[in-house]
Amino acid sequence: MLFNEVVFIVESILKEGLEEIKQSMKSGFLYQDKGMCRAGYDLYLSIEDIYKAMSLSLEHYFAHDYEALCEGTAMFSSPRAKWVHFTNEDFKEVQKSLVEFVKKARSYHDPFGYKGNLQGFFCCKTRWCELFEQTYIAGKIKDDAMVVIYLPWAKPAQASEWDRERAYITETNYEEHDISTLEKRIELKHLSQKNMSNMERIMDELRDFLIKHCTLKLMFDNSELRKSEGKK
Repeated sequence: MLFNEVVFIVESILKEGLEEIKQSMKSGFLYQDKGMCRAGYDLYLSIEDIYKAMSLSLEHYFAHDYEALCEGTAMFSSPRAKWVHFTNEDFKEVQKSLVEFVKKARSYHDPFGYKGNLQGFFCCKTRWCELFEQTYIAGKIKDDAMVVIYLPWAKPAQASEWDRERAYITETNYEEHDISTLEKRIELKHLSQKNMSNMERIMDELRDFLIKHCTLKLMFDNSELRKSEGKK
């Protein structure tokens, strides 16, 4: 199915960040924190953007009959050429939104300051983000196939395989999904709905966490800023 790597990356980043925060809360070091709440909500909006892009890519052109959908266009050589163009553009939005999420998540060193296994993977201080942005393709039509390209660490691994050196591997994984018929595209869309559900679950978990531990009053608190301005 499509979007396995999307779910893996989003879930991996959030899981480690949230687990650290929960442990801090249990230890009494953190309860309600403005930075945590603002960062969490900012990341939630980014995940929402990824979800919207995923939905658009599956619903807009991909699983439709391009002969009927794209009939009567003068800008393209054929209805299929138009379908290919706009389907590829839709999938570009998925990779763009995921890249932006990763960059944003890495900008929150505190409280979303990752340690341990993911440090070497999702780190824009190394070439991670650069390589990711240059190589990642969420989906691109090539002949009768939907091609997905991602670096090999953008997928689940056994605990023993979490090695910082994998973050520097530039050899890409290459997947192809047969989309030669409308029926096969519809089948792939239905299979990929599972990852849409996975993204909904991730959003719900983060939302519930923010509702439990954050308030609008806390998120908009700028009293410290006003105090510092008053001293000038």
